[in-house]
Amino acid sequence: MPKPSLLVLCLLFLLAAWNLIQGGGLSSNLGGDPDEPAHAVTSLMVRDYLAGGFLQNPASFAKRYYADFPKVALGHYPPGYYLLGGLALLVWPQPVTLIVLQAVLAFMLGLLTWRLGRHLVSEVAAVAAAAVVILLPLMAKIQSHAMADLMLGVLVCLSAAAWVRFLQAPKAASALAFGFLAAAAILTKGSALMLGAVPVFSILLLRRWDLLKNGRWWLAGVPVGLLAFPWMLLTAKITREGMVDTTLSAFLREAVPAYLQEWRESHGLLLMGLALAGLLALVIRALHRRLSESQAVLLSLLGGGAAILLLVPAGITSRYLAPLVPALAIVAAIGAELLLPRLMAFVAFIPADFRRLAAWATVPLFVAASTAQPWMNYWPKAVHGFSEAVTHALPATAKATPSAQAHWLVSSDPRGEGAIIAEAAFRLPARAPSTLRIHRASKDLAVSDWMGRGYQMAARTEADLLARLDELHVSAVFLDQSMRESQRVGHHDLLQRALRSVPDRWQLTQTVPITRLLWEKGELQVYQRTTSASR
Repeated sequence: MPKPSLLVLCLLFLLAAWNLIQGGGLSSNLGGDPDEPAHAVTSLMVRDYLAGGFLQNPASFAKRYYADFPKVALGHYPPGYYLLGGLALLVWPQPVTLIVLQAVLAFMLGLLTWRLGRHLVSEVAAVAAAAVVILLPLMAKIQSHAMADLMLGVLVCLSAAAWVRFLQAPKAASALAFGFLAAAAILTKGSALMLGAVPVFSILLLRRWDLLKNGRWWLAGVPVGLLAFPWMLLTAKITREGMVDTTLSAFLREAVPAYLQEWRESHGLLLMGLALAGLLALVIRALHRRLSESQAVLLSLLGGGAAILLLVPAGITSRYLAPLVPALAIVAAIGAELLLPRLMAFVAFIPADFRRLAAWATVPLFVAASTAQPWMNYWPKAVHGFSEAVTHALPATAKATPSAQAHWLVSSDPRGEGAIIAEAAFRLPARAPSTLRIHRASKDLAVSDWMGRGYQMAARTEADLLARLDELHVSAVFLDQSMRESQRVGHHDLLQRALRSVPDRWQLTQTVPITRLLWEKGELQVYQRTTSASR
C-alpha cells in the first residue's frame, strides 16, 4: 500500500486539530455524556494500576477503586479503550490527555478512510471521504468526549484492510492479522461483533467457495476465540444488564425507523442520498458478479453493522453509527462519482497543468455541501462548574487518610454524578489508596439495576435519610439542581428537604453555576456537615 502524501497527512491533521480546538473538549469538564465519566475514571484506574498498583491483586485493586470512585465501568465495557487510555494517562494524568488522544484517533480514522477509499474511488474522492469522517458533527462531538467509539472505528478499518489483503492473497499472516484486530475491536466495544459478518458475507458476495476449503480462512477465528470470547463469556451477565428489556421483534420495529432518522440527522440528506446511490451501485455490481475484494468487504462491513444495530437491543443513539461512518463516507464518495459525471467532464476539459488542481478544489466543495446540514444542529461541548465545586470542597478533606477517609455523597443524574466523581478522582494527588470515598445517591439512597429499572427508594422519611448519611459518615453532599426535570427522582427531592430541615447539622456552603449545554444551565449546591454535628 503506497505511503500517504504529505499533503493528505497535513490536511487530515489540521482538520483533527481544528476539531480539538473548537469542539470544547479541552476546556470542558467530564460529563458531556453519561458514559464519559465512566470511561475516564476506568482509564484512570488502569493508569494507577500500571503506575504502581500492579503490586496488588488486580481484582482487589479494582474493587477498592470502585468503592472509592463508583464510576468504574470495566465489565460493563471491555478493557481495550481503558488500556489505551491508561497508557496515555501515564504521560500526564489529566482529563485533557484523553481528549488529545481522541484527536489522535480521529486523525488515524481519517487516514485509514483515505487509504481504504483510494482503492474504491479516485484520489480526490477518497480525500473528501476522509475529511467528511473527521468533520462530520457526529464524529466531532465524539472527539470532544472521552469515549471508545473512535478507537473502535480505527480497529474496524484496520480489520477491513487486513481482510481485503487476505482475499487478494490468502495467506495465514493476513488471516491472523484480521483475527487479532477483530479481537482487539471486540475487546474495545461489543458492537465490533459486526466484523464477524465480513469473512462470511465477503465469500457469499464474491462466490469464493474455495476459501472454505482453505485452512487459512479458518485461522481468522482463532484469535477471536482465544482472546475475545472468554471475556464475552465472563461478562455476559453484566452485559445483559445494559440491554433494553424488550422482545427482538419489538426492538426491530422501533430500531429501523429510529436509526434511519438518526442517520438522516447525523449525516444530512445530501450525504445520505449519495450513500444510498453508492450502495445501490454496489448491490447492482454484486448481482452481476463484478465486485472487487474491497467492494465486497465494504458491503459486508455495512451489512454486519446494520445487523448489530437492528438486532441487538442495546438502546438507540446516533453514536452507535460512528464505527460505520468511514464505510458510509466511502460509499457516499462512490455515489458522488456516479452522480457527478458532468463535473468530472468539466475537469477533463481543463488544461492538463491545472486539471489536478481543479480536481482537488472539489474536495472542500464536497465536504462543505455534505456536512452543511448536520452542522446546523451541532453545538460544541460546554460542561462547566463541576470542577469548581470539587476544587472548593477538597481542602476540607486535607486531614483525611486512607484509613480514615473523608466521605462525599453526590446526588444527580448519571451525567452529574459521574462528572463530580471523575473531577474529584483526577484532582486527588493519590487514589490508590484514596483519602476520599464518594457515594452515589442513586446507589446508596435507592435501588435499581444498571439501566435504572426497578427503582425503589431506600429511605422513605427525612429522618431515615439523615440516619443513612450518618451511617455512611458523609461529610459533604453535592446536590445537583442542573439536571432536567425528567431526570429528578424521589430520593433527590427527599435529600434536599432533609438537608434543609436541619440547618444546625448541615450547612449550605457553596452554590456553583453549572453549564451542561450552552442553553442548559442550573446550579449545584454543596452542603457541609457542621463541626458540632460531626462531634
